[in-house]
Amino acid sequence: IQESLMEEYLASQFNGGVWQVNDSGAFDQTRNANQLWEALYLLNQGKWIEENTRSCSKTYSLVKQFCGLMDKCMFGNVFFSVLYPGTKIEEHCGPTNVRHRLHFPLLVPSHENEQNA
Repeated sequence: IQESLMEEYLASQFNGGVWQVNDSGAFDQTRNANQLWEALYLLNQGKWIEENTRSCSKTYSLVKQFCGLMDKCMFGNVFFSVLYPGTKIEEHCGPTNVRHRLHFPLLVPSHENEQNA
């Protein structure tokens, strides 16, 4: 599964996925202007993003199987998230606790590479 998700993530990065800067305010650019947190939404506030679900069809098929997926609900989100080197996410919380967040890391830099990440 991880290989399929990574394949679709990479394809979306370099072949026209509709990526957005995550503007949630969860990071502080006053400390590092080079911080960048991007997201490729498959489901954004309960609405499927057709162009992205088409380009990430395996991921879309997989998440559609999740019991309790909050599609058709403004609190439902499914997305690839990318943190660029130097980005620090400040402690934050969402607008509600009616959902659970699942992080499934595709690539996590090793500790040896931490200073370069």
